[in-house]
Amino acid sequence: MRIDPSVTPYGEALGELITQLAREALEQARDNVRVHPDTLIGDPRITAVAESCGDAVEKPRPAPPPVTPGPARYVDPDDALSEEELIELNQRRNQGFFRT
Repeated sequence: MRIDPSVTPYGEALGELITQLAREALEQARDNVRVHPDTLIGDPRITAVAESCGDAVEKPRPAPPPVTPGPARYVDPDDALSEEELIELNQRRNQGFFRT
């Protein structure tokens, strides 16, 4: 892991520390699974999830959720005008700003 030195002057050391801690946590988790498999398998929540995964293959796929419309989007009425109409409209709008 690399942390840009512009974020913190300790970026390189911090990146190495985070990587080391992540590696240690992964090793500890793997060791826990190796040492305590009965605890993992004996947990009824894990058993229920494992059983539902096995059944999931045999069940039909659920129907996709209905599509809900997103938030209302502003539509600029000028978008429907042709290029010539836009030029004319802008000239009329700008007349008030540039009167001499």
